[in-house]
Amino acid sequence: MTGVIAGLDRSDPTKPRARELAVDSLGRLVVVMSGDAAAGAGAPVDGSGTITVGGTAQVLFGGVVPDAGYAIYNADPDNDLWINDTGAAAAPNAAGTIRLAAGGGGYETPRGVGAAAAVSIYGAVTGMAFTARRWTRDTPALTPIDGSGTIAAGGTAQPLFNGAIPATGFALYNPDPDNDLWINDGGGNAAIAGAGSIRIPANGGGYETPADMVPWASVSIVGAVTGQKFTARRW
Repeated sequence: MTGVIAGLDRSDPTKPRARELAVDSLGRLVVVMSGDAAAGAGAPVDGSGTITVGGTAQVLFGGVVPDAGYAIYNADPDNDLWINDTGAAAAPNAAGTIRLAAGGGGYETPRGVGAAAAVSIYGAVTGMAFTARRWTRDTPALTPIDGSGTIAAGGTAQPLFNGAIPATGFALYNPDPDNDLWINDGGGNAAIAGAGSIRIPANGGGYETPADMVPWASVSIVGAVTGQKFTARRW
């Protein structure tokens, strides 16, 4: 039986990315079923716990960098948690942080992406509970590059990642408690409520490139207020 592999064209984001296909010594295509550890994934390692001292950042996973990926969920019904995986201490509404909303809010690293540094977590109240997992894999995951920062001039679009096109994907999160952000990943200038722009809601909203979409242009960002903070990663 024969099959067809869709045409590949990086300039067209609607078309799939290239995939490396394994063949045996006779040139036959090797197919690995999902139950046979196709992704080289390992068993998750639990890192769940509680906030030891409210108002003070603490390190997750004993300081081990989850370079293959991790996930964390907020079990506290009333209070938010904040995490930072850039190596800095987590703090509420700070650039580089990601909000985990009370009552089950969570964060998972994008597929195939790890963390570049140890993860820290912040909760305002001693004893807040959280659920955390990290995992390993036989082949290394992509390492994210931090692009967090602030809006230089309210109402004026500015480039993310110094104008570099993310090689494989990117993510952006809005830790500002009151003001939305807008991004444009098609090479144009982001505009508030503009065609081609994507809204990142205030107080923890986020955007991640779809799993199999490769960015094809630089990303710009705009916020209405000078000094608005944002958390950004590319890989």
